[in-house]
Amino acid sequence: MRKFLIGILCMGIAVCMIACEKGAEEDDGNAGEDKQMRLYLNESEVPVLWENNASVSELMREAAKGDIVVSMSMYGGFEQVGALGKKYSSQDKQTETHCGDIVLYNSSNLVVFYGSNSWSYTMLGSIDLSEAEIIELLCHKDVTARISVRR
Repeated sequence: MRKFLIGILCMGIAVCMIACEKGAEEDDGNAGEDKQMRLYLNESEVPVLWENNASVSELMREAAKGDIVVSMSMYGGFEQVGALGKKYSSQDKQTETHCGDIVLYNSSNLVVFYGSNSWSYTMLGSIDLSEAEIIELLCHKDVTARISVRR
């Protein structure tokens, strides 16, 4: 009888361990779904509607390894531009940009607009704030952009 009870107890422990391990695998499998890419301008998080394209996916994978920090400079009176430090895949096409648009230029530069322009870019997203709020964030001085991935 004692061997029987020990056998039942061992089977119960084994079943619990398998169930716990399976649950942990399922949690890890869904971890990517909870991740969101975020943009900070001078440490203020700004809401962004990100595009669904290969360039954004690459940025997200890179930011998941560690924040991407970009020193940006005012240029042309309508944009902030800064080097990403590496090339990303791009799908450049002639684009009319608007206030709040975020683009990839020349496969390696991040550009955030507080005005408009027409050039060949890959769209990355758009800041979801009013035009006045975007102008206030971007048009007075150079900014530091930080792209991060958090759960």
